[in-house]
Amino acid sequence: MKLRVNQMVVRLTFDSASIAFRLCLNKSYQTQLRLPLPMRMLNSSPVVRSLALVIGLMSAGAACFADDPKPPEKPKDAWAVTLALGVSLTSGNSDTSLYTADALGVKKWEQNELSLHAFGSYGKNDGEQNVGNAGFGAQYNRLFGDRWYAYGRFSAFEDSISDIDYRFTVGAGAGYYFIKNEKILLSGEVGPGYIWQKLGGVTDDFVTLRVAQKFEYQITKTAKVWEGVEYLPQVDDFGNYILNSVVGIESGIYKNVKLQVRAMDTYLSRPAAGRKSNDLQVTAGIAYSF
Repeated sequence: MKLRVNQMVVRLTFDSASIAFRLCLNKSYQTQLRLPLPMRMLNSSPVVRSLALVIGLMSAGAACFADDPKPPEKPKDAWAVTLALGVSLTSGNSDTSLYTADALGVKKWEQNELSLHAFGSYGKNDGEQNVGNAGFGAQYNRLFGDRWYAYGRFSAFEDSISDIDYRFTVGAGAGYYFIKNEKILLSGEVGPGYIWQKLGGVTDDFVTLRVAQKFEYQITKTAKVWEGVEYLPQVDDFGNYILNSVVGIESGIYKNVKLQVRAMDTYLSRPAAGRKSNDLQVTAGIAYSF
């Protein structure tokens, strides 16, 4: 089962990479595109192959669409909304399907920043569900000067495969922009939080410490890469913690349409009985910004 799931991820990423390279070939570039990783990595494990193809797609996308026209500028205080959809279907020796959806809204005005994020995934392998999760998050930042800010946040998450019926997280704290300019954003956050969850049929709640880091780099006018890490240990038992991380890239195809690839990883130090600690999901799809 695990092998087939990884093979599905490879197929999904490879299909998206193929689209990117075909689009590249239709442009009048005189330089030759090359995958940044050696081809011998394709003989490695399915997960390694997936990551190799993702990195190749990232480089190809940034090179292909670097000169595409940038969408018209919007007012600085307007909502920036991105909707992304991904679909992968295979048939033959195995019948698999994976559907993903993601919505992100960001608004910045005066000394305020607000972000809203919703996502969901559903997949089957040979008629058996192997992916099923959904989540929502919101964060408000109040800036004090150009670098420091106070934040408040809320998130909700469920994952039927990992036996997480629900997990609600609230928190508040302080943040600081180490780098803040038109091309690069690098920030760190720390503060207390609280978690209510039902994991493996057992309800629980506890106080946490939250330490987080976020990075965003505007490679070109139409290509961007980002990553983030969030560490949530239980205050009175640091052996019980959650570690969330994400890395992604998007590259413009035409005006507001983008090709987006993202890898999300969640690690639970104490998962539900019979479940593994680590969940890695690599998705690729088309995004639209407005």
